[in-house]
Amino acid sequence: MTPRSWVSVGLQCWAAPDVLKAVIASRRVEQATSTLAIAIYGAVIATLSLGWQVFRELRDTGRLGVTLMVGRMFPDGPDEDELFGFITNLGRRPTMVSQMAGWQGAWLWRRQWFTVYATELPRMLQPDERMQVWLKELDLAQVRRLYVLDTRGRRWPVTRRDLRRARARLRKGTSTAIPPESARIVPIGTEPLD
Repeated sequence: MTPRSWVSVGLQCWAAPDVLKAVIASRRVEQATSTLAIAIYGAVIATLSLGWQVFRELRDTGRLGVTLMVGRMFPDGPDEDELFGFITNLGRRPTMVSQMAGWQGAWLWRRQWFTVYATELPRMLQPDERMQVWLKELDLAQVRRLYVLDTRGRRWPVTRRDLRRARARLRKGTSTAIPPESARIVPIGTEPLD
């Protein structure tokens, strides 16, 4: 080997660690970039999974739906319209309905909390089960808000639109009951007796 080749080999050896360091550093940057991308992907998937679990847990409880109806208990009964409440368990779990209650009074500072005493309550409602509550002593003209309460302390409101409609139907006296003439069952091919 000539001295010149010794010099070139020495320069190459002396320069090699910097080149190697640069190559190793660029590979580490590529590796760090891919590791960072995998870490971000894992964090996004974990966050979505946690969100789904929380959403599912919140939806896995009992939810109550409340509606009002004005009608008559019996078609041939008294000519007065009555108020009925229908409570439906819309959730996936059984729910204990404890009571119906609400606010009455015209002014905010004069409102009073009241409780409806119904013989049907308390009652455990299974998923998709529906019950009827007869609200015979409730003066709907004074009621501002009406709720169904469960044993967990949650209030399930009757919508204001339902309250307005029920008030209007009670005032007008329009009933959803079947008239007595159409309640009779007549077999096909026979004439009703006079």
